[in-house]
Amino acid sequence: QTAHWLLAKGINPEDRVAVCLKPGLEIVIALLAIQKAGAVYLPISPEYPIARIQRIVDDAQPKLTISQDEIINNFQKILVSPVTLEQICQSSYSSIWDNPLVETSDYNTAYIFYTSGTTGVPKGITISQKSFSYYICAAKDCFSLSQQDTALTIAKYSFSISLFDLMTSFCSGGRLIILPREEIMDFGSLAMAIERATVVHI
Repeated sequence: QTAHWLLAKGINPEDRVAVCLKPGLEIVIALLAIQKAGAVYLPISPEYPIARIQRIVDDAQPKLTISQDEIINNFQKILVSPVTLEQICQSSYSSIWDNPLVETSDYNTAYIFYTSGTTGVPKGITISQKSFSYYICAAKDCFSLSQQDTALTIAKYSFSISLFDLMTSFCSGGRLIILPREEIMDFGSLAMAIERATVVHI
């Protein structure tokens, strides 16, 4: 549904779609929709300072931003064409369930992550669809991940390592635990989640 909505809005391969969300299921939906639309996944943490968000937006030039009402209200002068998943679900595309057919090249950009900016200026790192596919498939095979596995994702989704947790779970048919940041920072909650998981990337 969200992928079809993106395509209807004119999103094409190499177009950047920013994702500025709190950790949760919505990140998974946004990531898969952007990939199915053949576009570029551009995660931006709402915890970033305003100046950093502004710099990333100015540099990456996203076509639109998938976000949440609270975040949009906080950064409405910065985020480009913000929309919530709730708004997309209320559109006419909510009844479409098939995967869109999109032509992409192995060398189209799959995602962009920005460095921590140790030099003072965050730099965007682009990864191609081919490299992304190889990385996820190699990780799945290397760790023998299967439908029996439950992965716990604790990395901030603005870090590239978060895609290891997210995408290997999907490709192996396993389960995924996504914790809110406050539970990750709480030792008791984190320990309980680790007990439920078979795969934890720390």
